[in-house]
Amino acid sequence: MDEFASANSISNFDKHVLNDTDVENGVIHFNQMQEMDIICIGTHGKGGLFHQSATEKLINHLFKPIISYHLKN
Repeated sequence: MDEFASANSISNFDKHVLNDTDVENGVIHFNQMQEMDIICIGTHGKGGLFHQSATEKLINHLFKPIISYHLKN
């Protein structure tokens, strides 16, 4: 994160590390602790019929506005 921020001239930001059982629960718990109004999360777009991505699960179960964007490899 520091490297990305430096490369893009971003100086005013916070970093948080949260260990949880999985990505979805981590985002949900962090959201509860910070009382966020909106969530922005990246996705690789690898969900499907038999595999649901973390972003898809959040969109279906978290009752907050969510912006998802595709991460390029």
